[in-house]
Formats: sequence, C-alpha cells, structure tokens
Amino acid sequence: MGTDARVSKHIPELDGVRGAAIVLVMALHFVNNAITPTNLFERAAVTITNYGLWGVDLFFVLSGFLITGILVESKNAPGYFRNFFVRRRAAHLSAVLRRIAGAPRPRSRRGTAGHRS
Repeated sequence: MGTDARVSKHIPELDGVRGAAIVLVMALHFVNNAITPTNLFERAAVTITNYGLWGVDLFFVLSGFLITGILVESKNAPGYFRNFFVRRRAAHLSAVLRRIAGAPRPRSRRGTAGHRS
C-alpha cells in the first residue's frame, strides 16, 4: 500500500502561513510606518509590527518551496524546464498587462492654467 506524496497537492496549512505573512506585512505598513510611539502601548505596537519584515521572508520561502515542487514533479516530462518558464512568463505577463490596464495615465501639465515653466 503506497502513498502518493505529490508535491502539487494543495496544502491547506500553507494558506495559513500565507495569511500570517499578509497580516505581518500589513501590520508593518499600517502601524509601524504610520506612528511615532509616544506611550507604552504605541511602543509595544511598533515593536511587534517590526516582525512584519518576516512576512516578506515567508513569501520568498513559500515561493521557493512551491516552485521547487513544480520542477521536481515535472522533471521527467519532456521539455519540463522550458514549459515551466513559459508558464511563469505567461503569469508575469498577465500581471504586467493587468497593471498597465489599471494604472492611471500620467497627466500632462502642459496647457493647464496653473502650469509654471
């Protein structure tokens, strides 16, 4: 009776780790960078949110784990390395195109009433 320990299987625990990383990074951005501590509570909040930098490290570790799992799982397939990079490029290209489509256009200041040369 063998077990099928496939790397691509969804691991729900990683969703929890990803959620913790998101909370850490958000706490860092919203608390630590927003206030200058003036009392004990604020000093404690800033000290705790300094751990938000660990959230970024968690994202890198998770990405490395997932990418390595994809490569290991597909290593016997023909052209696995090329296929992997084609999929990554497609994912990155779609993210870039979404960003470009949703980004506001820079406004030209020429011809506006308040423009100074």
